Amino acid sequence: MPGYVKDVLCGKRIYMKIRFYSYFGALQVMSVFLSGAGKEIYYFDISAAGKALLGLLNMKGRVKPFEFILAEVKDSTGQSYFPRIYGRDIVAVCDVIENDVFRKNPLIDALGNIFDREKIILYFRKIAGKEIAENIAFLNVISWHCQTVSGNKPDAVEFFIESTAYYRALRDFALREHRISLGWQVSSRKMFRFFYPLIGNVFLSVLLCFRPLASFFSTTKKLPSDKSRPVLASLYTVRGLTFDRTKRCDFPWLLMSEMSREQILIYFDRKDLPVTDDMAELLRRQGVNCMAMSAEATSVSGMPVFVPSFVTVKKLLRQTGRVLFAAFKEASRLRLRSLVYLSAGIRFAREYSVAYDFYLSNNIKINMDFIDFDPNRIPRSLALRDAGGVSISYQVSNWPIPNVILGTGADIFFMFGPHYLKNFLKGGACNDAVVYTGYTSDYSFAAVKERARDLRERLVGSGAQFVVAYFDENSAGGRMSIIPHKTAAVIYKRLLELVVADGTIGLICSPKRPKTLLKRMPELSSLLKKAKDTGRCLFIEGEYATDKYPAESAQASDLVITLLIGGTTALESHLCGQRAVFLDLEGFYSYTEYEWGRNTIVFDDMDALISAIERFRQDGQANDALGNPALIRTLNEKDPFRDGKAAERMGQYLNWLLEAFNQGGTRQDAIASANSKYAEQWGKENIVRLEYPAGSRLSPDKD
Repeated sequence: MPGYVKDVLCGKRIYMKIRFYSYFGALQVMSVFLSGAGKEIYYFDISAAGKALLGLLNMKGRVKPFEFILAEVKDSTGQSYFPRIYGRDIVAVCDVIENDVFRKNPLIDALGNIFDREKIILYFRKIAGKEIAENIAFLNVISWHCQTVSGNKPDAVEFFIESTAYYRALRDFALREHRISLGWQVSSRKMFRFFYPLIGNVFLSVLLCFRPLASFFSTTKKLPSDKSRPVLASLYTVRGLTFDRTKRCDFPWLLMSEMSREQILIYFDRKDLPVTDDMAELLRRQGVNCMAMSAEATSVSGMPVFVPSFVTVKKLLRQTGRVLFAAFKEASRLRLRSLVYLSAGIRFAREYSVAYDFYLSNNIKINMDFIDFDPNRIPRSLALRDAGGVSISYQVSNWPIPNVILGTGADIFFMFGPHYLKNFLKGGACNDAVVYTGYTSDYSFAAVKERARDLRERLVGSGAQFVVAYFDENSAGGRMSIIPHKTAAVIYKRLLELVVADGTIGLICSPKRPKTLLKRMPELSSLLKKAKDTGRCLFIEGEYATDKYPAESAQASDLVITLLIGGTTALESHLCGQRAVFLDLEGFYSYTEYEWGRNTIVFDDMDALISAIERFRQDGQANDALGNPALIRTLNEKDPFRDGKAAERMGQYLNWLLEAFNQGGTRQDAIASANSKYAEQWGKENIVRLEYPAGSRLSPDKD
C-alpha cells in the first residue's frame, strides 16, 4: 500500500477538517482528545499556530496529519474514486440540497419571485457544488482509508467539518454511503468567509452606483450604437482570435456564417490578458466590432469601453432593495439560516444589473458564451432575456461523466449530439432547448489536411515510418490531483525513450499547457532534447495552449494516444477517421470505453500499449482493432451528422435568430422561427425542448 498514509490502531478513528485558526478549532481538538482513550485523530489542514498549539499541548503523537493523493485513491480492483466523487456523489448531494433546501427556503423562494425561480436554484446549486466538493472528496478518501489501507478497521469513524448550510445533506450522505458520523464546529474563519463577501458585495454595489457620475467626465470612446440594428455579441474566451480555419478559434460559428459582420460584437473582459492592437486591427479588417468591458481589459488606445450608465443604477437599486427586503423579512422572523444566501443574492442582482445595461445600451439581442462553470453567467443570461434577447451556450469538449459545474442557464444550448443529454441533465441545466449541431470544429478536418501532410513529411524525412501523436491532459501538484506530475512524466518518458531507441518511430506531442511542461517535469529536459535532436520528435507549441486543432496532429499520425479522463482529442481523432486509443493509468474502469475493447481501444498499462503498437506494426491486418474508429459504438450518438458542417449549422441558427430580430420580432418569435427552420432543414429530432417539472430536475419533452 502507499506509504504516505499512516496506519492506525483499531477503536474509534477521528478525522478533522479543522485548520486551528481559532479558539473554536483548538477547543474542538482538545475536547475530542480528552473524551476517551483508544482514539486516533487525523487532520487534513493545519496552520502554523495550530502546529504550535499541538506542540504546546504535547499532542503531536496523537493528532497527526492525514496525507493522500487523490490519484492513488483506488478500490481493491484498482478503480479510481474520481468518477464516483465528481460524477455521482457531488451530483447526488446537490440533488438533495436542491430539493430539500433550495426549493423550501423562503429567501431563495423570494429571490425566485424577483428574478426566475429555476435559474436562481441553478445559481445556488452550482455554488453549493463548489462548496461541498472537498468534503465529498474527503468522505470518500476516509472511506477508502478505512477499507483498503489500514489493516485494522475501526469500530467507529467520525469526521468533523466546519459549519455549513448544507450540513444535514452531508451528514445523511456520510452515514448512508460511508457509515461515517459527521460532526461540525463553529468556525471564526467560516464567519469571516460569510461577512467578508457580504460586506464586499455591498461595497461593490454602492461603488457601482457612483460610476455613472464619472462617465459624464469620461473621455473613453464608446461603440457607436444603431438602435435599429440588433447585435450578436460574443465574449472572447482566449481560445483563439483568428479567421484562419486551420487554427483554434473563439467563434467558429462566425467563420462558417453568412450573417452581417457589422452586426457582430466581440467583447473582452480579461484584465490579465487585455485585447491588443493586433487583435483589434484584425477585427477591424474583418468588419467586426469590438469592445472592452473595462479600461483594464484593453491596451488599445481608443478602444470602445463599456461604462455602466444610470440604467445599471436604477436596476441595481430596485433589485438589491428587493433582495434586502426579503432578507429583512427572514431576519425579523428569526430564520437566520437563510441569511447565508444573502451575499450571493446581492451579487446576483449586481451581475444582472450591469449585464442588463450592457445588452440594452448596445442593442444586443443574441449573446454567445460557453463559460458555464461560472455561476455568474446565470444572472447575465437572465438579464438578456429580460432585455428581449436570447442567450446561447455551446459544448466544446467531451463529457464522460455528469458534472454540476457544467450546468448552464442559457436559453439555447448547442450540443454535439444526443449521447451527452443524459449527463447534461444529471449535472444540472436550465435551458429552453438543446440543439444538436455536431462536433463544433469539424470544419477543421479538411482545412488542416495539407498542414498535416507537411507535418508528417518532416518526420518521414528524418526516417520515421510509423508516427504516434500524444495528447496529454495537463498535470497538477497537490493532494487533489488526479494526474500528478510524476504520472505525466512516466508517459512522456516511455514515449521519448521509444523515439530515441527506435529510428523508425516518429512522435508528435501536443501538451495542453506547452509553456509549463518542463517546469512541471524538469526531469524530462535531457531526454526531450535527445528525442528532438533525432528530427523525429515534434512538440506543438503555444503561449497558453496550443493554437493547433488536434485533427492536424491526428491526421499526420498512424495512431493517436490520448488520456481517458478527457476524451475530446480521441473524439476528434475518431471523427476525422484516425486510429486513436485511450490510455488510462488512473483506473476509470467504469467508463464504457472498456466495453469496446480492452488492450485494443483502451489501455491501463504502458507496457501493454507499447506491445500492441509493435504487434500492429508487424501485422496491421491481424491487429486491425487497435484504435479502430469503427469500434467506437457511441460515435454516431456523439455526432449524428459527421459531415463537417457543425459550425455552419450553429451560424445558420444564429443567423435565423438575427433575421427575426431584424424584422422586428420578439425573442419568442426569434426562437420559434430558428427552431422551426432548423427542424425543417436538419430534422426535428435534433431539437429537444426542456420541461421544468415542479420540484424536480429538468427532463426532455417527450412530444
